[in-house]
Amino acid sequence: MKSRFLLFILICLVLISALIAHVGANVYRPTLTNVYFEKDHVPFNESIRFTINCYGYRCENIGCTALGDNRIPGTYTQDLVFSFFATCPGYGCRIFERHPSTSDMRIDYCSLEGETRSGNFVIPRYADTPFPECFAAGENISPVNDVFGKKYVRMNSRSYSCTQEREQEKERCDQYLITFDRADEKKYNVSDEIYLNQTHGIVSTPAYTECQHAIDQQFDCAQYLETLNSSSLILDEQGNVVSEVCSLRFSLPEGNQTPADPPRHPDFITSISCWFGWFLGSGCSV
Repeated sequence: MKSRFLLFILICLVLISALIAHVGANVYRPTLTNVYFEKDHVPFNESIRFTINCYGYRCENIGCTALGDNRIPGTYTQDLVFSFFATCPGYGCRIFERHPSTSDMRIDYCSLEGETRSGNFVIPRYADTPFPECFAAGENISPVNDVFGKKYVRMNSRSYSCTQEREQEKERCDQYLITFDRADEKKYNVSDEIYLNQTHGIVSTPAYTECQHAIDQQFDCAQYLETLNSSSLILDEQGNVVSEVCSLRFSLPEGNQTPADPPRHPDFITSISCWFGWFLGSGCSV
């Protein structure tokens, strides 16, 4: 009984580590999606549950710049790489969601499957991206708290230049870092060590910390940040700045249809990580 319990704990730890790596590896953007369904060129003002599934392949790195990321069509299996589901109560509904980035995948096509009161429908291969109509809305905007409460600031050219100059100035603080051989690592506090490679590493010193702090005091780049009026921003229910606004526009097909693509379900680890992603409000990219 004890061995079974220990095995159960070990499996749980492995699953948790895997799903954290899967969810944490992606970047999520607070997004507002406006959804428009029409039928016979007339706004369809009934509730629709829909799912967007995109097929293609995962890249070896973010940006798909690796040599093996440029695959020839027909030489690989088109896997389910992205999935998004929502319920739209009526025409022009607004969905606030954190869309995962698609920069680590190649998408061949996306299809939409929906359900209305009168039946199911499918819109196959509508685009090669899940959200084909998007624009940036709140780039480089961050919430900050001061004595007056929360405010929103944006980095401009002057604050950016100040930040760049500050970081360049901090490079002279590197002279206070200690480079050591891994064979001598026991001489230093392990929590302070930053390994460069398998043979050498560096460790911080009080002089390095003081140098960094002095430069931060010298360059007060925050004074150049532009303060924005919150009424001019698009915020979600939690007060987060929406960084992207998308629109989905579809015409419902006549009659009920069956899905054009056979359902392809993600593996167990991906399913668990997606569940945690939705639970934490970060969305899901399978």
